[in-house]
Amino acid sequence: HVSRATATRRLTALVEKGYLRMAGKGRGVHYQPAPTPTGKPQGDLGAVPAVEELATRLRQTEPALHDRFGVASIGIILSPAPHPSPIRLTVRFHVTPDLEHFFVLEQHLCDLLQFTVDLTPESALGGEATVRWL
Repeated sequence: HVSRATATRRLTALVEKGYLRMAGKGRGVHYQPAPTPTGKPQGDLGAVPAVEELATRLRQTEPALHDRFGVASIGIILSPAPHPSPIRLTVRFHVTPDLEHFFVLEQHLCDLLQFTVDLTPESALGGEATVRWL
């Protein structure tokens, strides 16, 4: 558990960094992912890399993802997306990170792949998702 004041400070910091946006006021305040976090590449939808190329690029960076972000494994979500997103990935962590650490990992993957990445923790996937684990 964290105190209400600590939660508010952490959420405010994520809003200021562009990861979240705040909606509502007072007791009705809630937070949503920012539509396009600052600096996130918006790759050309027609040039999304093939699954094999994507898998190769991700395998090459796996040791760095493990060391820097505590990623146990990474997978490519193959099942249809509920909304268009060029690249959908999922991750397993050795230790669940805080939100800021998660958003930094997502941005790192965007920078690495030069495309918008929709990153989802494995724990948030529904049973219907088809994943190719690397």
